[in-house]
Amino acid sequence: MGGGNGIEHIAVTPSGRIWAGYFDEGVYGNNGWGGNGASAPIGAAGLVALDNHLRPEWRYPPMGGLGPISDCYALNVIGETAWACYYTDFPIVRVGDGRVSSWNNQIAGAKHLLVAPGHGAALVGGWTGARWRIGAGRLGAVEFDITAQFR
Repeated sequence: MGGGNGIEHIAVTPSGRIWAGYFDEGVYGNNGWGGNGASAPIGAAGLVALDNHLRPEWRYPPMGGLGPISDCYALNVIGETAWACYYTDFPIVRVGDGRVSSWNNQIAGAKHLLVAPGHGAALVGGWTGARWRIGAGRLGAVEFDITAQFR
C-alpha cells in the first residue's frame, strides 16, 4: 500500500504515539498509488499520528485558514504534543489535546523546529543560501515574532 513512502520525519511521544511527517511524494502519491481510483496514500494529510500497531489514528485537517500540507518540512514532539512547519505557507502548528493551533511565520524552508516552555521557538535551516539560518522568537497571539536571526 505504500505506507512508508515519502516519510520525511518520524517522532514518538512518551506514550508511544508515532508522528509521521510526509514530503510531497508521500502526500500526493507515487509508484501508482493515490490516483485513478486507487487508495489515497497514507501520507495524503501530510502529518499523521499512528498508534503503536502503526494504524493511523489522527490525520492533519486543513481548517480555519490553514491550507493543506504539501511537504512537512519540520516536525518535533514535546511530551504528547506535536509541532510542525510545512509548505506552502510555512505556518507553525501545534497539535495537542485534540486541537490544532497555528502561528503565521515569515521564515520559509526551515528544516528544524525547536519549541521552549513559555512559547519560545526557533526555526533552523532553509533552502540554498539559508542552510545555516536560525530564526528565534516568541509565538505571539497569531504570529511567530522573530526577535533574532542568524545566518
